[in-house]
Amino acid sequence: MKNSLSLTFLFLCFLINITLVVEGLVPLSKTFKFVNQGELSNGISTENNAQFLSVPQLANYPFQLCFFTTGKSVFTLGLSMGFGSSGAQARKDLRRWVWAANTNRPVGENATLTFGRNGNLFLANTDGRVVWQTQTANKNVTDIKLLSDGNLVLLDKNVGFVWHSFDYPTDTLLNGQAINGDGSNKLVSGSYSMVVDWQYYLTLSFKYKKEPLVIYHTSTYFFGDFAKVSFFTNSKGFGLFYETTSDTVRSEKHVWAQPGYATTLSMLRLDKDGNLRAYTYNWYANTWEDTFSYFPSMQSECNLPEKCGVFGLCKNSKCVSCPSSKGLMDSWSKECKREKIPLCDSSKLADYYKLEDVSSAMRSFKDRDYKKMTIDECKMICSKDYKCTGFFYRKNEDSCLVATTEIFTLTSDYNGRHEIGIIDPEFDTYIKRGYWGNQIGKPYTAPCKDTGNVVLILEEWFLLLVVLVLLLLEFLRRFFGFPVTGKCGYVTIRMVLAPRGAGIVATRVPKKVL
Repeated sequence: MKNSLSLTFLFLCFLINITLVVEGLVPLSKTFKFVNQGELSNGISTENNAQFLSVPQLANYPFQLCFFTTGKSVFTLGLSMGFGSSGAQARKDLRRWVWAANTNRPVGENATLTFGRNGNLFLANTDGRVVWQTQTANKNVTDIKLLSDGNLVLLDKNVGFVWHSFDYPTDTLLNGQAINGDGSNKLVSGSYSMVVDWQYYLTLSFKYKKEPLVIYHTSTYFFGDFAKVSFFTNSKGFGLFYETTSDTVRSEKHVWAQPGYATTLSMLRLDKDGNLRAYTYNWYANTWEDTFSYFPSMQSECNLPEKCGVFGLCKNSKCVSCPSSKGLMDSWSKECKREKIPLCDSSKLADYYKLEDVSSAMRSFKDRDYKKMTIDECKMICSKDYKCTGFFYRKNEDSCLVATTEIFTLTSDYNGRHEIGIIDPEFDTYIKRGYWGNQIGKPYTAPCKDTGNVVLILEEWFLLLVVLVLLLLEFLRRFFGFPVTGKCGYVTIRMVLAPRGAGIVATRVPKKVL
């Protein structure tokens, strides 16, 4: 009797284990391994003229998963929206890229995309190295689908999402896709990013080279915690939807535009110039339309950091002048730059020129970054920092923000109170002069480096180099009697270093003789 009970118990355990294993496996009919090889499309009607190879297992009009390349045989696995045309009917940028898996880790030809029985979707390079994956192995995934809204999803047996691409945006939001309120995801496009910060601002930031992020715009403050900010589109228009987690604060929809026709197939993109733009795909006409730009629709374009390149004055969304220590030039060009500050000289002094009622898109909007001080104190701080290029001063609050990067676009279009097109009397901008002088304004000693004088450092290196050369010549003379050959006009001169004690004395030789 005991033996039969033991056998029954073992059999039940075996059945339970088998059931659990089967539930966690993807059916063989759903698995695939796609190799990136074969003839590519010509890219005539594709964004950035990218050539691509479609993954046939994952397509749902107008979306399609593809390997695409813009040259040099390096590929990105991405999702396209809109189908291209060919021949005389081909239109530029008809197929646009709205999501990418391996933006910073491209793969080569013969790379593979695999969806295995364990439920993991992964991209491997030609050497077998995994460069991207969903990390969903053994998490009860049973199916993969590309939905009609462009969301690539891995599903469990109850059709619940185990993983979906909407949680990992790149530079674009599709209908229903969101930026999370906890800051766990963001949009990134070149030097620009959009994220929800710790104060629940929807924040646009700019990163110049290796410098820290600088905020150039924040959205209207939303009172109360929220789970996410999503891009929505419907038959009446599109905009942002603030979805709250609070019982006392209602979720809000901010409608940005109402084009007058169905805008369901729209996307919101953070472009490489820092502007937020909405594009709508008209599938009846098989074309894209630019339906909204946050700058200038909601804010002046002068608030974009690189609107006027690395330096320039912007008014009414146009670059109008190139500021300098001699005054404002009558026009602006891409060559406009802040005057270069030469190497320091301890006998000379730093000074500034002022632009009244002008600020910069590069200044921070966080009040805590401004320090209470006088203009003279702010000048002193800037003068002691060799990286300082100038500072912004809030006249009504007597507070200062020092700039340690390029100044970029200067403007009077923004007033710091989120009103549009009103000149701001609160800010003055002070630019460190492109030369050192002691005749204008109160003098301030200008340092060259945090650790000392650049000129002194260069002199020390030069002396060290001279000593090393002399030691080398002495070594060659002592052990090899090494000759030196040179040419002066038509005369070839061969110098032989004389052995020590030869009695030969060096003396000055007239230039005419040489």
